Amino acid sequence: MKFDLPETFFPNLADYTRFLLTLKETASTAPDGSWFAHLKKDGNKFVYTLEWNDGRFVCEHVRPFMATEANLELFNAGCKEMSQALQIYLETNDLEQVPKGPAFGILSCESPETLATVDAPSDQQEPPRNYFPVVSDAQLVRSYDGGPYKLELLTRVECRGIIQCDHMLVVFRKSENKLSYVVAAEANNLRTPDNNSGSHFLGCYPGSGHVNLGCSDDWGDLSRFEKEACRIVGDELGILITVAA
Repeated sequence: MKFDLPETFFPNLADYTRFLLTLKETASTAPDGSWFAHLKKDGNKFVYTLEWNDGRFVCEHVRPFMATEANLELFNAGCKEMSQALQIYLETNDLEQVPKGPAFGILSCESPETLATVDAPSDQQEPPRNYFPVVSDAQLVRSYDGGPYKLELLTRVECRGIIQCDHMLVVFRKSENKLSYVVAAEANNLRTPDNNSGSHFLGCYPGSGHVNLGCSDDWGDLSRFEKEACRIVGDELGILITVAA
């Protein structure tokens, strides 16, 4: 049986921009009430849910994305993939047959990224994976010692993905040489000439999720970013940070 499910969510960039800047959530419904599509902001991510009128639904976490035609096309393509996933669920009534891969591609959050339903037991959910920006290139400014941690201040950073960072303070645990914490100056790509919100967001990545500490021109300045990033890491990890010899 073919179910009449949506193949898009935002019809244009204006609608997405309105949601991004002014709304907490937005939704659309089938003319006959058979399905309900819902997008809401949840901390540092979006949650997209597509629900059939009998209560069965699929959902996925989506990374906030810049308002560009290319990104909107990716998002709407993901919404179509979600409809195909719900179609399989409705036809089979078997969650195991629903594809588990991220529907939104690079817009999908790394944690969590699985489909969910109301009756899915929590012990079957995948454990969250560490989430840090993926750096493809950067210039090392200086290194620091933090007791059990080593720290590196980076600038001219190039990241894979939508969020672009100009500076970073990255923290590794010495015993494992494993990334443990990142503070980043994230470019404010939504800024307009008449918007004085600031050039960069100050973002923290403690390993799971992302914390936005506000937007300011200060975080675009390397020396100011360095001072604040070292303070944050020192407080969060309870360490004394000194410049490495």
